[in-house]
Amino acid sequence: MTLTWVKLYAVGGFLVLQALAQTPTTTPRPPADIYCYVCDSKVVGSVCNDPYSKKELTPVKCPSRTCFKNKITQKDGLNEKGITRGCSLTPFYKAICENKMGTSSEIGSTCHCITDRCNAGGIPSLNTLAKITTFTMTVIMFLSISTFGFV
Repeated sequence: MTLTWVKLYAVGGFLVLQALAQTPTTTPRPPADIYCYVCDSKVVGSVCNDPYSKKELTPVKCPSRTCFKNKITQKDGLNEKGITRGCSLTPFYKAICENKMGTSSEIGSTCHCITDRCNAGGIPSLNTLAKITTFTMTVIMFLSISTFGFV
């Protein structure tokens, strides 16, 4: 195999992985009923912090079919550090996360999701895993090309 073919295979593999990483994830249509975890880490004895055991919470049926997770990472005048999970009052039609702003800086985030028990915790999505894989493969290809002189 010539040097040119090695470069083409490396670049081709990278492009396939990059395409996978940038493929938009489709948001599934919400089922008729979904259940959300409901808790508040500021309540004494709560098991709401990340990570937590889902076995300790009983999900509740959510009429709006939209769950939320509110995570405050910095104390601000009106906001205390903590995590709140629950059923949103307003229905959403796709999953969305927004940064929560305090008086002078970003203090956390609020995420709304539309699948059953989706406000459970921080499990990486397929898109995140694809990006991590792409980065890792790029580093490996760069190191192997520079080590073996295929430049």
